[in-house]
Amino acid sequence: MRYAFGEYVLDTKQQLLFTNEQRVELEPKQYSTLLLLCQHQNEIVTREQLLETSWSGVIVSENTINKHIAVLRKLLGDNAKSPKYIETVARKGYRFIANLEIFDEAPSTVNIEHNNNTVSFKPNFLLLGLLVTVLILVSIYLFSWLSPSSKPTQDIKTLTRMQGDKWSISFYKNDLTTVFINQKPQSSELFLQDLNTQQTQLIQHQFDFLSFAVGAISKPQLYIVGKQGGKNWLVKGNIVNNTFIVEQQLDISELAIYDIDFSSHLEQLYLIAQTTSIKDRGLYRVDQNLTDIVPLYLPKNNNVLLTRVDSGINKEAILLLGQRPNARSIVYAFTPKNKELNKVHEFDAYVRDAIWHNEFILHTDTPPAQRILKRSIEQNSSPTIVATSSEYLCCEMIFSQSLNQIIYRTNTTNYQIEWVGEPDFAVDNSTVYDMTPSLMHHKKGIAFVSKRSGKSQIYTQQKLSPPKQISNFTRYHIVHALSVSPNDNRLAAIVDNQLFLFATNAQSLPISKVFNNIDWLEDVTWLDDKHLIVRHKTKSATWLEIYDTELNSIKKLPLQWLQLFRSEYGEARWFALHTSHGLVELEPLMFNPDVELKIAKELNGSIQDTGKIINAGPYFYQQINKKQIQQLDSQGQHLRLHDFQRIYGFDAHNTKLIVSELTYRSSDWHAKSIAQ
Repeated sequence: MRYAFGEYVLDTKQQLLFTNEQRVELEPKQYSTLLLLCQHQNEIVTREQLLETSWSGVIVSENTINKHIAVLRKLLGDNAKSPKYIETVARKGYRFIANLEIFDEAPSTVNIEHNNNTVSFKPNFLLLGLLVTVLILVSIYLFSWLSPSSKPTQDIKTLTRMQGDKWSISFYKNDLTTVFINQKPQSSELFLQDLNTQQTQLIQHQFDFLSFAVGAISKPQLYIVGKQGGKNWLVKGNIVNNTFIVEQQLDISELAIYDIDFSSHLEQLYLIAQTTSIKDRGLYRVDQNLTDIVPLYLPKNNNVLLTRVDSGINKEAILLLGQRPNARSIVYAFTPKNKELNKVHEFDAYVRDAIWHNEFILHTDTPPAQRILKRSIEQNSSPTIVATSSEYLCCEMIFSQSLNQIIYRTNTTNYQIEWVGEPDFAVDNSTVYDMTPSLMHHKKGIAFVSKRSGKSQIYTQQKLSPPKQISNFTRYHIVHALSVSPNDNRLAAIVDNQLFLFATNAQSLPISKVFNNIDWLEDVTWLDDKHLIVRHKTKSATWLEIYDTELNSIKKLPLQWLQLFRSEYGEARWFALHTSHGLVELEPLMFNPDVELKIAKELNGSIQDTGKIINAGPYFYQQINKKQIQQLDSQGQHLRLHDFQRIYGFDAHNTKLIVSELTYRSSDWHAKSIAQ
C-alpha cells in the first residue's frame, strides 16, 4: 500500500517515506504515527491512539508526543500555524488534512541518489533489527553501570490507560484488588481493579466529588471522603453489585484532611488532618463506628508539616512523612501503642511519598521524581533503585506482598502561560512542571520559572526574543513567587525558603537571604524600586515584613495586615488587605523603621481572603481559588470572574491578565516487581 500526498509517498511494504524518489529518514515511531494519521484522513487521532500505536507499553508524557509531532512536521516541511498535512485539534489530538491518493502495490526497490551516483537500495531489516538490539543492550548496560546501587529490572506493567487524573489508590478485601479515584472535568469516578487481569470496574456512588478512598485487607470494608449536599463526609461502607453502599457516615466539614490510611494489622483508620480549633496538621485515629476522631500526634514544636501517612505491611509502627520550611522532607516511624516517635530519615530536598517495605522504606526521588528508591531504615544508608520512568512519578505508592509488586502513579501534564485576550508570548517552557510568571512594567517582557533536567531555573524573556536564563541553580528547587521591580531592573524570588534578588539582565550575581527553619515564606511583592514586602507564615500566625534591596529587615507589620501593595500607574497609591476592614487604600507611605499603615479609604470590606491581589491600571485582580481569578473595579467591587482549569500563578499589566494554567492533566497506575 502507498499513500501519496503533496510531494510525498508513504510506502507501507518497505515502511519508508519518499519525496521525488528521495528517501526521507523516518524513525519507527515517526513512521507508525504518519501511517496512523494517513489511515484516518480527516479524522481526529487522539493522543491515546498515538500512545497505543507508537508507544505501546512505554510510559511517555504528552510533551513527548507534542515534540514527536513537531519533528514529523519539520520532516514534511509543515507548519503548525498554517498546516498543509497535520492539523492540531485543541485538547483532542491531531488530524491529517492533506488530499490522499492510495495505491495498492508498491515497488520493492527505489532508486536513491547518493554521492551523485544512482544505486539500487533495498533495506536489510534483519541487520537493522540486530543493530537496534545491540544499541538497546549497550544502553541498558551503561545505564546500570552509571546508576547508583542495584540494577532495576524493566518488568513494568501499565495498569490503566484511561483519560483522567487518578489518585488515592488502596487495596480492597485483599492485596490483589485495588480501589482508586479517577477525576474527570465533569465527574468523580470510583474504580476497582484486579491486578492479575488488569480489568477495571466502574463503581457507582452518590457523591458530587471524591477526595479519598481507602479499603481494608481481609474485610469487605471501604472508607470514602467525599462531598455531597455542600458538606464533606467521612463514610464507611461496602461495594455491592458495583455500587458503593453507605453504612455509617460522619460530617467532617470542619476538618481539612490531607491523607488517609487504614491499618489492617491494627484495624484502625488514620488521618492527617487539621481542625478549625487546632491550626496544625496532626495524626488522628478514627473509631470503628465513625463517632469519634482522636488526636494521636500533633507536631506543634518541631516545625514539620505532615503530608503523608502509611501503615503498609508494618505491624506496629505507621510511617509519617513531613516537610520542613527549608523544603527538606523527613520520615518518622510512629508507634500508636505507646505514641513513640522516631526519625527514620531526613532528605535534603522535598519528597512527595514514602511507604513501608519490610525493614526498608520505598520513596520517590526528589523532584522531578523519575525514580523510586529503596532505603534501609538504618541511618546513613545508601538507596537502591527500584523503578525508573520517563514520566513524573508523583505522590502515591502501595505495595502488594502477594505479588511482590509496587503500584505507583505517573503524571502527564501540560502547562501554558497565556495572555487573556492577546497571545504576546510563546514561552519556551517545560510542559511537565508549574510556572510562576511575573510581568515587566515598562517593556513587553516576562519572568518565569522552567524546570528541566532535574533543575529549576528562572528566565526572563522579551517579546519576540528567546528566553534568557538569569539563575544558575544546580538542582530542583520549589520557586514559590516571582516579582519584577517597578523599574524592571531587579527580580525578587522565593526559592525553597530563601529570598533572592536577581538582576534581570543577568549581568551581576544574585544576593540571597536564608531564613530560619521556623517559618515559611509565601509571597514577595515590590513596594517601590528600593523596598519589597514578604509574607511569612508559621503554624500559628501570618505576618508581613518589609525589606530593603540588601535584604535587611526594616519593619515587621502587625498581624492584622494581610497584604500590602501599590499601584504602579500614575501617582503612587498604596493599598492593603486588612483582617477587619478588607480591601483599603492607605495614606502615602515613607519607609523607615517607624513606618505605620493608616487607612485613607475603605474600598471593599467583604474581601478578606488572603489570595494574591494585584492592582493593574483601573482594575484589581485577585485569585480566589485554584480555578478562578476575580476582576474588581477601582473601588474593589466585583466585575467578573476569569475561569481556568487550574492556576499556578498570575500577574496583570494594565488591562492585560497573564496566567500560568494547567491545560491538561492525566495520570496512570503502573506495577513493578521488586526484590525482597
